Amino acid sequence: MDLDLMRDEVQAFSKSVGWYDRPRAFLELTALLHAEVVELDGSWMSHGFDSFISPEGGPDGFAEGLADVLINALDITGRFGLEIEPLLYKFTSTSVRAMIMELHARIADATEAWRKGGDEAVAGPVSVIIAAVQSLASRWTVNLEAAYRLKMDYNMKHRAGNKRA
Repeated sequence: MDLDLMRDEVQAFSKSVGWYDRPRAFLELTALLHAEVVELDGSWMSHGFDSFISPEGGPDGFAEGLADVLINALDITGRFGLEIEPLLYKFTSTSVRAMIMELHARIADATEAWRKGGDEAVAGPVSVIIAAVQSLASRWTVNLEAAYRLKMDYNMKHRAGNKRA
């Protein structure tokens, strides 16, 4: 999984559909990350690991939710010109639900790093979020790269010009 290439693809897509037309604050983007994790939790609670089609007609489920979190984290790295640090993340939790809550905590860590040090202080914490998503996928045998591809292909086909992001 080449995260730098994935980040570049996410950034190019986001620019092409107008999501970079205005600057976005780091806190706004971390709020979006939290929202994606809330959706991931909802998918887990209602469907477990099963994939399904959302009411809007798109691919959804646990794997797809993880991909959405990854896509949004990669978008942050692109917007702020952050290097993605290759990290391994080890969850302190053992259940899916607790790991999802721990993912929220890592996003909160990134927010706190930003509050203390600004944009320059967030590369490490955002890399931790990405590593946590990868670890969560690996722990539950989710093909994160395939889910990412599915979500990006759907986005490219169905979200062109849609500035809801």
